Amino acid sequence: MIPLAVFCDAEKAAKPSKESHNPVYLACEWQEAPADFDKALLDCHAHGSKIMSGAQMFSQATPVPAYGRKGRNRLTMTTILAPVESPVRTHGRGQLLSILGKERLLTRLNVVRDGRFVAKTVDWSSYWKPLLDLGCWEVEDSLEALHSAWLRHIRSGFDSHERQEFCFRYFALLDVLLSSRNEALASHSWYHALQTILGFECFGIIPADSVSEVLAAGTCQLRNPCYLLAKLRMPDALDDPQFLPVITVAGCEKPELFYHYRQHNLASDSPMSLLFYPAISETKRSASFKLLNSLISGVSGAIDPRTRERAQRLCQGIV
Repeated sequence: MIPLAVFCDAEKAAKPSKESHNPVYLACEWQEAPADFDKALLDCHAHGSKIMSGAQMFSQATPVPAYGRKGRNRLTMTTILAPVESPVRTHGRGQLLSILGKERLLTRLNVVRDGRFVAKTVDWSSYWKPLLDLGCWEVEDSLEALHSAWLRHIRSGFDSHERQEFCFRYFALLDVLLSSRNEALASHSWYHALQTILGFECFGIIPADSVSEVLAAGTCQLRNPCYLLAKLRMPDALDDPQFLPVITVAGCEKPELFYHYRQHNLASDSPMSLLFYPAISETKRSASFKLLNSLISGVSGAIDPRTRERAQRLCQGIV
């Protein structure tokens, strides 16, 4: 959030600039607000500003030394805060909304610089190859049933009526895989398949200088069946990362866990939001929070000024 425009008189105050990206303030030369002052504030609010009402602003404004011709009223200055929709953030949010609305699986976000990222997605068959390679017909039948429920869930616009079937098919697949475990299947390939199921609809977050090291993770609350299962009994409850406190990611060299941290809405007119998870591993935790804050600042412009303290507190409460 940064100031929107400098207004030094009533005429300019009534016409806020939409294009200004400079640090600016609203300067008022009146002891009482002019008639069009609140309209100017409402215009700013319509463009996404978070502002106070005229009365609140005058009561909370900070006095500064007077300037101008002798005898003028002392000036009162206050800041109108408005989000600057940088192309990076707008593009990033739009890209994520587009990806999460498609019939593909987001598996990685490679954070490159200033919050910019490169997304990696795969199709259904590519993601589930570890299960298909097992050659177990029961697993394949259950996977096909999950695929059908997953497609209906997405094509319905994530309608709540499709959630129960989607969750049931997911956990049915997990049950079939666990039941199929025997001495022959209890191998690296079987554990790889298990990790693939547990990491379904979760994505790894990696830095630009790494090809495979996952430092953090994330998921979408409308697409993750484990999260949605917790909401089945409380459909009207507000979304909360605590419905899914721990996740894992498929495709890692070794299984890792990530614990819940923050939730971010992608758009004011969309119910879709992302849940972000730093690494449980103490050796990765500092780099994990640094990477997450970089990504979050590139998507929403918000950062966490108490990263280190929050990391320690959350870890102690969950791990």
